[in-house]
Amino acid sequence: MRDLSPKSHPSFTARRQRDRPRCVAPPLTPTTEATVARPRRTPPRALIAGLTALVLALGLWLAFSGGPDDDVPVDPTTPEARAAAAVALDVVPGRVVGVARDQDDGKWEVTIVQEGREYEVELAHPTLTLLRLDYSTD
Repeated sequence: MRDLSPKSHPSFTARRQRDRPRCVAPPLTPTTEATVARPRRTPPRALIAGLTALVLALGLWLAFSGGPDDDVPVDPTTPEARAAAAVALDVVPGRVVGVARDQDDGKWEVTIVQEGREYEVELAHPTLTLLRLDYSTD
């Protein structure tokens, strides 16, 4: 005798198998070293943040400190150095300690000591006009 229940009908069983979620893994394929994707190794975020902070701090230090000193000492007995020292002594009377030229723009930098203070007088190269006056109390 044939089973006439709806669950035994061929279309019902085919639909049930078709709608069932597949739990079967895809077939394994042979892989080679070249086809296997390697995981990307990223540096830790703390390392990246630390390096970023270091670069930023170095940039700020260079921006506000003026970078490395680029003054070249000049023989104070040369006529140009004597003229720069004479103009600097008109600005700040005292004793000339050193005369130097800036490598970047050629300005004169005359260091003068007066009553325990050290002054640095910066003068423009061709005209010897006053550019800046710095002092320290060392």
